[in-house]
Amino acid sequence: MFHDFVKSFHLFNTIILSIYIFLFPKKYDIIYVSYICIIILQWIIFKNECLTSYLEKKSYNNGYTLGTLPHDHPYKEDINSTFYKFICILIGFNIFLVLYRSSDNKYIIPLFMTTFILYLLNKLRILRS
Repeated sequence: MFHDFVKSFHLFNTIILSIYIFLFPKKYDIIYVSYICIIILQWIIFKNECLTSYLEKKSYNNGYTLGTLPHDHPYKEDINSTFYKFICILIGFNIFLVLYRSSDNKYIIPLFMTTFILYLLNKLRILRS
């Protein structure tokens, strides 16, 4: 029961992130970018996993260790792999469009760029280890 809820929530959340630009007006962009930044910070803190992904895996396998399979998402079993790749591309496209659309907001781009630089530095640290 809990597993199905977390799995559905993760998929729903991913889809909303991929079509945000078509659903919400510009006034919510700071919330969207802040949420993306929180996810990126979770990847840094939780060994390349977000909290939802960890809960999803833990509900499947109580012995799951954080960071063991960061790119394995149980909800992907329910969707076509091409559709998943399309969603990932749309998320990147959405981030770009939101940053462009809200470039006049003095907080959005610095917030995102700072978080993204931290993410890249974390990736470099992981690659070197």
